[in-house]
Amino acid sequence: METGMPFVYLLHTINGKYVYDVNRNDIILVDEDVYHALRKMTTEEAVIIEPYTQKKLARLNEMGYLSTHRVREIKHPATDYLEEYLDRKVSKITLQVTQGCNLRCSYCIYSDLNNEKQRTHSSKRMNLETARKAVDFLAEHSIDNEEVNISFYGGEPLLEIELIQNVISYSKLVFEGKKVTYNLTSNATLLSDEIIEYFMKENVRVMVSIDGPEEIHDQNRRYAVDGSGTFHTVMRNLNYIKEKYPEFLKQVDINMVIDPQNQFDHINSVFKDYDVFSKIDIRSAIIDDIYSFEKTTYSDDYSTKMQYQFFLGYLNQYGRISSESLIPMVIEERERIKLIRDSLDRTESLSDCTAPGGPCIPGQQRLFVDVEGTFFPCERVNEKSDCMNIGNLEEGFYYEKAEKLLNIGHLTKDECRNCWAFRHCNICAKYTDDVGTLSKDLKLSQCENVRSSLRETLLDIIMQREVEDIYLNH
Repeated sequence: METGMPFVYLLHTINGKYVYDVNRNDIILVDEDVYHALRKMTTEEAVIIEPYTQKKLARLNEMGYLSTHRVREIKHPATDYLEEYLDRKVSKITLQVTQGCNLRCSYCIYSDLNNEKQRTHSSKRMNLETARKAVDFLAEHSIDNEEVNISFYGGEPLLEIELIQNVISYSKLVFEGKKVTYNLTSNATLLSDEIIEYFMKENVRVMVSIDGPEEIHDQNRRYAVDGSGTFHTVMRNLNYIKEKYPEFLKQVDINMVIDPQNQFDHINSVFKDYDVFSKIDIRSAIIDDIYSFEKTTYSDDYSTKMQYQFFLGYLNQYGRISSESLIPMVIEERERIKLIRDSLDRTESLSDCTAPGGPCIPGQQRLFVDVEGTFFPCERVNEKSDCMNIGNLEEGFYYEKAEKLLNIGHLTKDECRNCWAFRHCNICAKYTDDVGTLSKDLKLSQCENVRSSLRETLLDIIMQREVEDIYLNH
């Protein structure tokens, strides 16, 4: 689809004017007259451009920039091969071994009080027959993969440690000759010597949840039986591992769910106060409020100090401070921005038929199997939503439903064609789910966040270039 307008987005800093070219997926520095001409071209129907500026624009066009090309058909590149991917290339299954949990975390999507859209905690558990069928299904649908992963999820999966052990033993027989890795997401309150030694022997990687120092962690992560906090139990177990099983720390990751209403320094003080975290990989994420009655808000303190932490990230990037001075969230953000920077000017022009970024191949990368054997694209979607149900162990995949999730771009095809953030859109099908149907309005409600985030990322990349080209070289 050609509109007559160059498919570009304009950016500027105190040092220069820039154009992000969507077709080239590249950022270029341009003269001020070119910048203003492009601004007029992308906002006005009739534009008079001076001859000397026209020559500059023509030169850029000869170099492959300023194309007016838009995608004609919104269709995910994997659409025609979806059945092959799901029949032969499933790389991971996540088994919901239980819907029960010994905690009641305030922000948990399965909380009895926090939402009405998702399922709540229950006494349902996966039986051994279902678990073995799931392992068999993975074996039958991963023929083209040299390696597969089995992950255990809940609720709290350690409540079903015997089932987990049986699944691992069975999978060794089923996947003889193929590499199998194992993961588990846990609140770490039920860890014992027996479990730790077993996980060491079987090389099970464990993701442990901890949300900050005691006051913050215990606000959200409390025992179901009496409402008391879990911080001391988790830290006792982590420190015990450090002392008795130091090698096992290499198999432990921390997942930090951040509530940005809290003071920034308070949240991150836990990493300074406990040496054990220096030995563990840490990931972080803001509370996901998609299924919650209460929406996430950011304190001024959090926002301001987070910006300062990003500044420290720049200082580290240019060798002014050590990586030990950085908090985990900054390290993750630097890696994300680096991936986008490395992708610039290394891609072909937009094809006539493709789709915006965002949706993965549903079920191929992390097929979620609930306690009853029902399939979902991953563990993060709504288990009560029919549009997220993509099959089951008895009937296999529902390919048509998986294809709809793969092609959520269809919901907003006209808007997507003309969106400058097309290549780097990260809207997941989860955010279009209106409890059973895929909603255009819900998808559109995410678009401004995507564009705003990408704009900040591109400005970040420009700033890095300016530091390197203008300041470090002088």
